[in-house]
Amino acid sequence: MIDIKKQCPELDLMLKEEVIEPFDVEFARIISLIEGKTSRELAIVSSLVSRLRRDGHVCVDMKELLNTGSENALIALPFKIDEEFINKLLNTESIVKPGIRGPLVLDQELRIYLYRFWMYEQILADAIKKRAMNDLSIPDKNRIKNRMDQLFAETDQYDWQKIASAMALKKRFCAISGGPGTGKTHLIFTIILLLSDLNPEQDINIALLAPTGKASARMKDAFKNRYSLIQDMKKNVALPYTSTIHRFLIGLKLKRRFENLPEKPDIVFVDEASMVDLELMTRLIQALPEHCQIILTGDKDQLSSVEAGAVFSDICPQERTNSFSPAMCSYLNEATGYNLVSSADKSESMGDCIVNLERNYRFSAESGIYHLSSAVRGGNWDCAISVLKDHRYPDVTWRRINSVQMLHMNIRKMVIENFRKLHNIFTPFDAIRILDSFRILTPLREGPFGTVAINRFIENILIRQTVGDIINEWYHGKPIIITRNNYELELFNGDTGIILKDTPASSELSAYFTSEDNTFRRFHPMVLPDCETAYVMTVHKSQGSEFERVILVLPDRDSPLLTKELIYTAITRAKESVEIWGKEDILKSAISRKTRRLSGLKDLLWK
Repeated sequence: MIDIKKQCPELDLMLKEEVIEPFDVEFARIISLIEGKTSRELAIVSSLVSRLRRDGHVCVDMKELLNTGSENALIALPFKIDEEFINKLLNTESIVKPGIRGPLVLDQELRIYLYRFWMYEQILADAIKKRAMNDLSIPDKNRIKNRMDQLFAETDQYDWQKIASAMALKKRFCAISGGPGTGKTHLIFTIILLLSDLNPEQDINIALLAPTGKASARMKDAFKNRYSLIQDMKKNVALPYTSTIHRFLIGLKLKRRFENLPEKPDIVFVDEASMVDLELMTRLIQALPEHCQIILTGDKDQLSSVEAGAVFSDICPQERTNSFSPAMCSYLNEATGYNLVSSADKSESMGDCIVNLERNYRFSAESGIYHLSSAVRGGNWDCAISVLKDHRYPDVTWRRINSVQMLHMNIRKMVIENFRKLHNIFTPFDAIRILDSFRILTPLREGPFGTVAINRFIENILIRQTVGDIINEWYHGKPIIITRNNYELELFNGDTGIILKDTPASSELSAYFTSEDNTFRRFHPMVLPDCETAYVMTVHKSQGSEFERVILVLPDRDSPLLTKELIYTAITRAKESVEIWGKEDILKSAISRKTRRLSGLKDLLWK
């Protein structure tokens, strides 16, 4: 058996500095066994491939390793990497060139991938580019213009919803980005209305998909009343199939006849697309017929998916949104009556498929949440802190917390006010409504400011103050979050639910989860996949959810996990008010730091 740490002592250094974990050493050992010998260079890089994938990266960038000592380096190795190291690494047999099957793949940009993740990027990029270049048959442009004028009011500035709608009539692939309140859900309805109205002879099968059950249920609820308008006008549009992406794929694979499931959909909308990881997006696009139009909606400024990849932000890079080719500008001007001027170099580009919505309809100019989220998105920490401390904005609050003792003192009253009532509720609808009214978020899972410790502290408060003995793992009123996918039960990582008794006198407990049709799915707690208590959630796990009030608890020490995207995501979970608890220097550092995900998808799509 290969003693990899003896032959590569750098692994012990990396373990000591917490650059890697024991699991990554075992992965390096497996790669060395495939190689047939231990290569110091291969062991180091394969352990990093394993670690970075768990952190959400798709690959290891060798150019990044050369800069490991710089201030902006993503990887802080306790030793130097030089050109000689890379040359020796590239001579190992386990690292193959693109097109050759092997454990690790090296692309032309010196990025090293696990083979399957390299394949995911290739498949996804090829499918997107093929659709981006394959336009739909455009109805008469005068009809488009007339219908657009009926649906959209005249404005002094460009209405990017109108532009996005016109784009969706032409492009087989579209990506539409916008923050909360920019009207993405309304835009989906408008696009469906236009497509059905302008193609009266065509039967249209539509699927509305989202990454989580809660996001899917919210979408279905938003469309329930609006959709009768389309059906009254046009009989060629069936009620859309609304589902999670996972459930949709299961239905296609197993040929299950879920209600309204289209085997060959004509249009697939994917909402909350920033949450969709590389593997899931690839599986989805592979499952769709070639004629199917794909429209992604999401917020490119939010955190990327929990799993590997940053698909939506790679598709919608900041510098390429709302930048159209001359041909696309000509079409959009005819369809909208605007006077867009091209800023693209090429006659055709990915930019013709991308729109960023800029107007916010939810928050007024007097909204603190609007001003705070805008400052954070722009990386302007000075403005963000000023807004938090400005009494003109009652919907945003700053509270200095510089110790665990202060955190506990402040959280005790909040818990009793907001969570005690859960233990007197016996209907899942009312319990979920209470949970959605208030939630505590934190960037971390471990440590005294992480979800595990704070959830335990909250349970101890409830034991002493409200509900008596809840020492058992399952108890009435316990909120939970799934942490591991279970395809048989159709419960997936990030799904949230509640444990309830049927009646106060009952001893039987059930777990309830929201379904796509806004009813509840019921399970015995003992059959659930891995799950955790969820009075407090990580910001990552809160994506796709909305709460009336949010408290964001920052740790007392800086961490690479604290980024402006994380702070922005937490703030924009709130519909009515948000409080941030922590130290000012920690918040400043987080807003000044941008999330980085190592990936080759952006280059494949845009170069």
